[in-house]
Amino acid sequence: MLNTEKIKTFVESLLKESQFIVEIKYNSKQEKYYIFIDSLEGIKIADCENIHKALNKYFIENHDDSAIEVSSPGLTSNLIVWQQYKKNIGQTIKIETTDNITIEGQISNADEKQIEIKTTPTQTQTIQYNTIKKAKVNYKF
Repeated sequence: MLNTEKIKTFVESLLKESQFIVEIKYNSKQEKYYIFIDSLEGIKIADCENIHKALNKYFIENHDDSAIEVSSPGLTSNLIVWQQYKKNIGQTIKIETTDNITIEGQISNADEKQIEIKTTPTQTQTIQYNTIKKAKVNYKF
């Protein structure tokens, strides 16, 4: 059976420049891998299909009969990797820190180490990713 690290390396080789892996999960009861990918421009169904097809072939070649699901993380999922924060600059976010403090505001900047949130028209707060317990974007349609 393949491991998550080998799958991650293979998927990374398939991704386009602005695409990234959000998370890879394995459900042992279902014998199924869940691969969540995204892009700074948004992920397309065709991208998920192409990666799924390539992964399916890779699993067969490596004698792994686990099921595979490739998708975007979804609008209601927590943000996990820094690229998701960057993708959502300008959006309103609600963050719960490891100190159980809730911070709400608009994402004004995001890099590999931290995020900047505009909490009031005149205040910006910088938050290190390692202090974030949970973060969700409050999409408005």
